[in-house]
Amino acid sequence: MNCPLNAWTALSPSSSPTASAFPASMSLSLRHSAAFVVDLFETFPLFSRYTSYLSPICTPKLHNELLGHKDPKHIETPYVVMLHNACRLSTIAPCFRFVHPNPACSSPEGPDNSRYEKVSFKIEQSGLMHGFGAYFEAVLYKDVMISINPDTHSPGMFSWFPMYFPIQTPVYLPKDSVVDAHFWRKVSRTRVWYEWAITSPAVSRIHNARGEANFIGL
Repeated sequence: MNCPLNAWTALSPSSSPTASAFPASMSLSLRHSAAFVVDLFETFPLFSRYTSYLSPICTPKLHNELLGHKDPKHIETPYVVMLHNACRLSTIAPCFRFVHPNPACSSPEGPDNSRYEKVSFKIEQSGLMHGFGAYFEAVLYKDVMISINPDTHSPGMFSWFPMYFPIQTPVYLPKDSVVDAHFWRKVSRTRVWYEWAITSPAVSRIHNARGEANFIGL
């Protein structure tokens, strides 16, 4: 597998159905991982807490490859990819957080693993933004952590890749400008998906609205 049991449970067309780059609801992550054939959530939790991270990136190569597809859904699909040809335009910032055990698991309706976060970035290097790089940190136990966050990357961690969330129309970002990004983790009875948009310095469409371009079936 090129990706973990992680926290964004979105997938790319070229990856396995569990390819993701954010550690999300552990129950969903385990249920959809090719590495597990049973639901181990209740009996074998792997993480005590996990946090996903974002950064606006300039990556014309990836953007142009997506535009080369006839199906417009490709530009609204998150991709698991090693971000070699990408430039981070701002400091990486936290997005979603999950804790295990989830106190809401005792609820008759089960835990609410939907999320929404507005994340603002001050641009440190001017450039054309093509989307967001997504990373995660996971605490296994006490001070034992695994990470693909470039700021805290675990030595030798090469098998779990970041995720790329593209935006349909690139936006030029001057140095010291501010990007306001909005990310949603949506959950229904039958599927999970992500939606994302920016509202500053320009207003974009909501990408993958209603999971029409990309989702994971439950």
